[in-house]
Amino acid sequence: MMLSVGSASADSYNQRTDQVGPTGASASYVLSGTTANGDAYYHQVQNSAGPEGTTSTSTNSTTADQAQPSGIAGLLQNLFG
Repeated sequence: MMLSVGSASADSYNQRTDQVGPTGASASYVLSGTTANGDAYYHQVQNSAGPEGTTSTSTNSTTADQAQPSGIAGLLQNLFG
């Protein structure tokens, strides 16, 4: 059985595929687009499970400033923006 779902608009794209069979299962998805702030992002995940074990891989990329303050300043920023 295979299921694939996708959607697209002017500023985003997503696709998901799920497969289930007698020897295992897999799921993957891709998300990409832009945020309200104009930052771009890309996220890809692949997961599978079968008789030999499981695997999970991901790739992430963004143009957003990922620098986050640490300690109490970081906690306050995450809680209150």
